[in-house]
Amino acid sequence: METPEQPLVTVGIPAFNSEKNLSKSIESVLNQTFQNFILIISDNASTDLTSNICMEYAKKDNRIKYIRQEKNLFVWGNFRFLANSCNTKYFVWFASDDCWEPTFLEKNIEILESNQNLVGSITEIDFFGRYMNRFQTNGKIEKHSAVRPFLGKYSEKIKLLLKSPASMIYGVYRTEPLQKSIPKSLNWRHEYELLIPLLKHGDFYVIDNVLMHRNADGMSSSSEIHALRASAGIPITGIVFLRWPIIRASLKNLGLKFVLKNSYLYVRLMYTGYGRFMLDLLRSIKKN
Repeated sequence: METPEQPLVTVGIPAFNSEKNLSKSIESVLNQTFQNFILIISDNASTDLTSNICMEYAKKDNRIKYIRQEKNLFVWGNFRFLANSCNTKYFVWFASDDCWEPTFLEKNIEILESNQNLVGSITEIDFFGRYMNRFQTNGKIEKHSAVRPFLGKYSEKIKLLLKSPASMIYGVYRTEPLQKSIPKSLNWRHEYELLIPLLKHGDFYVIDNVLMHRNADGMSSSSEIHALRASAGIPITGIVFLRWPIIRASLKNLGLKFVLKNSYLYVRLMYTGYGRFMLDLLRSIKKN
């Protein structure tokens, strides 16, 4: 297979101990109807068979670039590494346990190519796995329950963002504004800290078809605090002040007046985050 001289999009897979679902995810990228891409897999110092799987695929297809990190960069460090490694017009993060329908890239790139006011695009999402019911209402995924469009006035987009889930991080983005918006800090909720400045550069579109399937099990943890410290590299002080980076990004991009006027949104974000920690604490007490 010949490599296109100028790929239009980079697909970045942040992988860590992903042997269970990685082959299926890679296959869903290779089976895209849009083929003018480069696939970069950043192996975050895995200890399972992830490396073997990646090297086998890289031998078969010269669009695949496999990079093994010498030490664990933690989750956001690996995400940031991939985005900063991109030199194509578009970039998309792809979780190593998710999968795409064959037209995912084609449909999103068509939208972005036809509307220069858009900074990113994604399709509707559904979920699979043992914990998929937590994302459903009456057995169905409601429209815009996993991803929402952000259109129009900047302050209104951010107000909606603060009330939204964060799966839109897996959309297709214009690389230049994305790289300009990437925060330097390591933070669990990097999605919001990234999207707040990114939405200054344009709107975000949602295609009204389910072309992405997310693994609900991958977003669950038996211990949220342990997961944050182990996989995200967050110290205990970072957990205590978990939402501060989001407030900091809001202050920088929208000002104190906006933050005070919409303080209830930040309180709501804090509540949803710390609720999991309280459940972890109660589980620990019960177990001991």
